[in-house]
Amino acid sequence: MSRQKRTTIAISLFLVFATSQVYLVNSFARVNAPSVTTGQQPTGVLSTQGNQAITVNGVSTSPGATILPGATVETPAGVGATIDFGQLGSVQIDPNSRVTVDFQNGSIKVTVLQGCVTLHTKRGTRGEVDTQGSSRTTDAAKDGVVHLCAPGAVPPGTSNGGGGGLGAKVLVPVFAATGATFALLAWRGNNPSPGGP
Repeated sequence: MSRQKRTTIAISLFLVFATSQVYLVNSFARVNAPSVTTGQQPTGVLSTQGNQAITVNGVSTSPGATILPGATVETPAGVGATIDFGQLGSVQIDPNSRVTVDFQNGSIKVTVLQGCVTLHTKRGTRGEVDTQGSSRTTDAAKDGVVHLCAPGAVPPGTSNGGGGGLGAKVLVPVFAATGATFALLAWRGNNPSPGGP
């Protein structure tokens, strides 16, 4: 074999070797390079009273469903719901409520359109609950809780005493009737009805 052929073969082998090394180094760098993304978008997990379905974005949704940022959640009468955001916290939605939930790493915002909610945030997460006319926030430096209702909403348990007792709608007439009875007895005591001879 001539010297020129040997030189050509040697150069060809060197180029093949060099090219393969460059490819391997680039592949290794892509695999081990640190991610430049900001992290995975958080999601919520739905649970409900009695495992009943509620409405999310206008669609009937069962417990265990994944809730994404920007979702509109609506609960029927008698069915409350909870959305667990993992390391961010959770929100409890009262029955007969309609809310929108928006969340990302480090923050949860709940807008109450109807009904009431209780937002629980964990340390490192700033929480905000808005209604038509008021807003409350939590401090990201510690765990926090915010309970807020839309204007005109009555929290469950308020109208019935919360424990099966008499509510205000019942107590007011009872007290009024009792007062009227005492007033009548007092009046009759001062003005006895005519008796016999």
